[in-house]
This record gives sequence, structure tokens and C-alpha cells, in this order.
Amino acid sequence: MTSLLDKYYNTLQSDDKIQRRKACEQLLKDIENIDLTSGNCDVLPIFKQILRLFMDRSEACRELAVGIVKYIINHYSDINEDIISYLMPVLVQRLGGQEIVEKSEEVRLSLISLLQLLVQKYSAKLAPHLNDLINILNMTIVDPYPKIKQESCLCASALAKALPQNFFMQSESLVKPILQNFSHQHSRIRITAILSIGDVVCHGNNKSVDPVMGPLGERMFDQVPGVRQAIARVVAAWLVKLPDRYSYFHRLLPLILTSLCDEMPDLATEAWELWQNIGEQYLLENEKDLKDTMDFLTQPPSHYPPEGG
Repeated sequence: MTSLLDKYYNTLQSDDKIQRRKACEQLLKDIENIDLTSGNCDVLPIFKQILRLFMDRSEACRELAVGIVKYIINHYSDINEDIISYLMPVLVQRLGGQEIVEKSEEVRLSLISLLQLLVQKYSAKLAPHLNDLINILNMTIVDPYPKIKQESCLCASALAKALPQNFFMQSESLVKPILQNFSHQHSRIRITAILSIGDVVCHGNNKSVDPVMGPLGERMFDQVPGVRQAIARVVAAWLVKLPDRYSYFHRLLPLILTSLCDEMPDLATEAWELWQNIGEQYLLENEKDLKDTMDFLTQPPSHYPPEGG
């Protein structure tokens, strides 16, 4: 890899953007011919040089540079924490400030894709950088470009699952930006946002349930069946997985009960299956108390159906 750095060092810094672009294209081809899985490659020198191109004046060069970094991370066998420590400040600079510096929608989308790859591959090693990751997602979740919104919500879900213990303390800051997408004109954005809020709340601070309930309830009247289906799945998941779920039964049960009566038969059927699972878990968790109640009943409940009825 050192020889590659020597080969392209000058052209990658050329004043001619066409030369820089061609150098990036050829560099990617050369890297693709190297076995990065052998564990004998020191990618850091070339990696640091490529990161400088994330600030290149040419959009094409920036996008190619992101592509090269994604390829290296995806194929490099040695999970090197130095890679994260060099990459995160650059991502924060491009995406995580008060105003997003990266003006190209396509490059921002590539950067979010890179962020998703980081979460997928490095998982718990990202804990020291969680604050930076949250700051980036706070900005990109409300990006004007719909695809970036969607991918950012997916990234928030992946992050919540990858770092549940660390994520708990920071989760609340993502709730407000995700909720802003609940009323987006594209149904796929609404669906992704609802599923994302499900993961963020479930793996985060359960206090976020309260501010989410109103927007979730409003979406129960969404004309798109997929949106209503997403709500049923999220609420059902909370009713079986949320650590403090018993405290929120009075808020959650009305939503899942509404789903049982959905005008779409397939959705109503799925809601009944979810309801059955919720009930079975409740019985298991409260088996002794329920058994004692049944044992000491002096007469059948007034609403109990008659025998043979």
C-alpha cells in the first residue's frame, strides 16, 4: 500500500481536478487488485491521504474518495480502531456541524452509506464516538433529500441495536428529528421513520414513549396500509420488549386494539397474531398471580360465556 501512496501522491494533490479524478479512479482499481483480507496490508497511510479528498473542490473526486474508503473498510480484514479515529472527525466536519458542509446530495448519501457500514462492521468499537454519531444523525435525519432521511433513519436503528447500553443515555436527542418525518409526503419515509422510532425508543430511554404517542396515534389514520402496519408492529414490539412496558400499557394498548379492527383484512389478521403473542407473554410473566386469582374466584365473572354457549 505504501507503493500506491508513492504512485499517486502527486496526482491526488494536482490543481487539475480531472487529473485528481482519474487518479482516484485508477487508485480504486489498483486497491481492488490487492488482497486486503491477508492481514499484511498497512492501509492507514493511503487511507489518511484519501480522507483529505473528502474536502476536495470537485464533487466527483469527493464521491470517488468516499467509494474508496467504503471499499477499504468493507474488505479490510484487520478491524483497526485507528481507521475510526481518523474517519470520524472528517464525517463530523462534512455532516455534523450546525450547518451541513457537504452540499452534494449524492455525496451526502454516500457518506451516510459509509456511516452505516461503520456501524455494521465496527459495532461496539464505536462507543467512544457515539456523541459524534448522534450529532451527525440529528442533522441528516432531517436532510431535505428523502433518500438521505430514509438511510439516516435506518442508520439510527442499526446504531440503537449495535450499542444498546451506550445508546440509552443519548437516544432522546434522536426522537424529535425522527418524528419530523412522520408526516413526510412519501409513505416510505413515514414507514421507515416509524420503524426507526420503534428501535430508538426500545433500546433507549423509555421516557421517550410519551412524546411519541401523539404522533403515532395520528398516523393510525394514515391512508397507506403500510404505515398503519408499521405502527402495529412497533407497538406490539414495545408491549413485549420495552423494559418499562407495564408503565405504558395504558398508552400502548389502545393503538394495538385499534389495529385489530383495521379495514385491511391482512393487517387486521397480523394484528390479531401480534395480540396473541402479547397475551401469551403476559400470561407467562404473571402466571402465579393469574393462577391465584383464578383459584380464588367464588363464581364465574359476569361477562364469562355460558357453558356450551
